[in-house]
Amino acid sequence: TLTSGKIITPNTQEVQIMNTANAAVTSGNSTSYVQGYLRRFLAANAIGSFDFPVGHATPGYELANINFTSGAAASSLDLLAKFNTWGGAWPMPGAPGWGPECGNTYSSPYLNNGYWIINSSVASTGNYDMTLYNNGYSNAASSGWSIAKSPSSAPSWTLQGTCVSSCPITAVQRTGMSGFSGFSTIQGPTSLPIELVEFSAVAMEGQNDIAWKVAAEINFNHYELESSDDAINFKKINTVYSMNQSSNLKNYEYADKDFYTPITYYRLKSIDNDGSYKFSKVISIERNKHLYSIVNIFPNPAITEMNIIINNAVQQAGKIEVIDVLGKIVYSEGINLNIGESKFVINSSKFHRGTYFVKVSLNDETVITNKIIVSNKD
Repeated sequence: TLTSGKIITPNTQEVQIMNTANAAVTSGNSTSYVQGYLRRFLAANAIGSFDFPVGHATPGYELANINFTSGAAASSLDLLAKFNTWGGAWPMPGAPGWGPECGNTYSSPYLNNGYWIINSSVASTGNYDMTLYNNGYSNAASSGWSIAKSPSSAPSWTLQGTCVSSCPITAVQRTGMSGFSGFSTIQGPTSLPIELVEFSAVAMEGQNDIAWKVAAEINFNHYELESSDDAINFKKINTVYSMNQSSNLKNYEYADKDFYTPITYYRLKSIDNDGSYKFSKVISIERNKHLYSIVNIFPNPAITEMNIIINNAVQQAGKIEVIDVLGKIVYSEGINLNIGESKFVINSSKFHRGTYFVKVSLNDETVITNKIIVSNKD
């Protein structure tokens, strides 16, 4: 449970977690983690979130999270994780110069806290999203971050998967990855001249209403709204050009009548005049007989608060619970839903950093659960 000090595994010794459940290991914290090797065993076709609370004596706690969006492997497997500082056969790389993507050009040196090695017992794996919770760095000089991958046992770095825009340095994300080896954090200035204030969706009769609000559009071209039924493979469903070149607040909306059932995922691609672009966070709508869903939980990762928007077709009471990975309820609130959209704000500033599940239970016995990451400092 990692609540009382560090577990130090010198040389080739390791902590082995035979329990294959997602929550078999907690996310740890700055005073309690595995300093060395941590091996987790996964069941065949495992999906969902797995924490690797590893670290090093110098930079300290360096959590990594792997969220499998498709089966990890056809057979059972294990993942062996360790955090290392730069040096020796793995020197700290200079600026890679990749981009632009998500409005970033990675023109600064790699983050200097170090790198993760996560090796798999099988060569081919399913798709996953990666989150690196950086600590112990001293050279953060940029405003945009992403994850570089070394696909072999040698330090040859590349980009794989899809960038995630506006993620903080303490919870850097990349989606649609597969296979394992080395992982590190790259950085560069964010240059896309747009500030996305809000991106949300509401289930209505016969359509999903998508809306976004921006605070600035300078030398900006257009948006492409994309949808998906699996949060991995997206298709463009609409193109919207900039209203004007100004810093005034602007609102956009689109009615999607060709949605997926039961869940549709949406993301927004913002494209500059020079062709550079970045993606918004992914939001979702789940439709059922009552047309209700948690249509947005933001920000994700949360720092001081999490906002929950619920759309409902009937008036009814219910309950919101926030549950940690051990199944402990850390927050509970009774709610009353009106017809249409209801918004609730939860103070997350005192939650420990890690992965949580937001559970909404309604009196009609319908339950829906969404995952959220809290990245505030413990």
